[in-house]
Amino acid sequence: MTRNFHILQLAAKYHQANDFTQAKQFYSKILEVEPNQPDALYGLGVLERQRGKDSEAEKMFRALLDIQPKYFKAWFSLGNLYQAQGQWLKAEQAYQQALILRPNEAPIYNNLGYTQKLQGKLDEAICCYQQALSIQPNCKEAEVNLIEALNAQESSVENALNEIGAKSLARVIRKIRLVNHFEDPLKRHFYNCFIQGNLVILVIFSIFLWRIAQQNKIEQYLFSSRDCYYLHKIFERMVGKCELPIDCQYFFTSRLARVKGSQDYLSYLLDLANKEKNSAIVDLVGTGSSLSYLLNNKINLDFSLPIVFFHQTKLSRVKNIYHLDDELNLNNTTHSLISPESRNVNLDVLEILNYINQPMIKDVLKQDDNEYVPSFCSNSMPDEILTLIDCSEQIIDDFSNHLNPEMIAEIIDIVDWEDLKSLSAAIYHQLYQHHDLFSYFMTFHVEENKMVERQLSILVK
Repeated sequence: MTRNFHILQLAAKYHQANDFTQAKQFYSKILEVEPNQPDALYGLGVLERQRGKDSEAEKMFRALLDIQPKYFKAWFSLGNLYQAQGQWLKAEQAYQQALILRPNEAPIYNNLGYTQKLQGKLDEAICCYQQALSIQPNCKEAEVNLIEALNAQESSVENALNEIGAKSLARVIRKIRLVNHFEDPLKRHFYNCFIQGNLVILVIFSIFLWRIAQQNKIEQYLFSSRDCYYLHKIFERMVGKCELPIDCQYFFTSRLARVKGSQDYLSYLLDLANKEKNSAIVDLVGTGSSLSYLLNNKINLDFSLPIVFFHQTKLSRVKNIYHLDDELNLNNTTHSLISPESRNVNLDVLEILNYINQPMIKDVLKQDDNEYVPSFCSNSMPDEILTLIDCSEQIIDDFSNHLNPEMIAEIIDIVDWEDLKSLSAAIYHQLYQHHDLFSYFMTFHVEENKMVERQLSILVK
């Protein structure tokens, strides 16, 4: 026994030095004399696994467990071997045996959880990761795995989409959510709201735009910058895929540009809207006051230009800025998916979620070649906000690439419109709860709004 002990030490020494040939010779020499020596069987099993000979490694671990079924490390190593081979049920059983012997080992719970996740047993996997962290709170691997498992669960939004029959949309939303996993908690929170909140709202609003176009024979939509940049991308892709007869124009505009109403800007607007096509402006959230001011004070002709809102709001403070005492006269049609009377919503949420790397439009200038070029305000978003939103456009592009006629037909033809409308309202109200996230943006957002309102007070006399 003493001699074998020294040989085992030599085997371990060569093994640790990755001299597998010498290590195997010494393990084998021990087993020739003592075939059931447990440490030699285990060491040789680990060595064979490292050499990529999984069948030989399994034989060693199984032989060891036949003679010593309570050899913890053999069960754990066997579980790891089966997990690597994709034999998840066998791996799970091996980890369970290891837990019987060592019920307070965080690595076993972590590996068991991972195996369960691979089998789609997300609830069990989450419990294992949580148990691993209760034993070893600083276990980073279990922490990361827990976050991924929680993200992999079907979300309430995805579940709601499935329930109303929008199964293809639910699958794509889930896929994009799982691909766009961020370690930084703030980014993770923002993109969770962006994908499961904003993105779904933009899709449902696109269906609303299609319905309004059908009902009112609208041939061209002008998508207001900056808020409708992502919406324009999605709707344009939808129109292209389904060959719908609707033109989509990205419309450089802002409250400042509309109220200032320079001659170049008026020419730009009339050029866009007077192409012998029935046109409408699209905006996410707003009152319509600045457009009303423009039409009533700057354009001296009978000019009709409806607006389609996701949420048209009624704010007396805004009406006062434009000196509008009566009900808005938008010459004369507005459509709003969300009722103007809705309460308990954050009117800034959609603007924040649809931020792009572009300052506010100040005016549009006509060039010699009759092209129009936007002029921007000097203020720009802080770097920390730009860093936070830097993946938004890629996510929209990824989603747009998944849009196909079958998914669109399912949403339009199979899903009940009232269900979609109710879901968009529920998501919109739910976004109101994320005060902690949106407070991060509010300093810039409030300062920009104050700057705009100061300039509006000077322009509106």
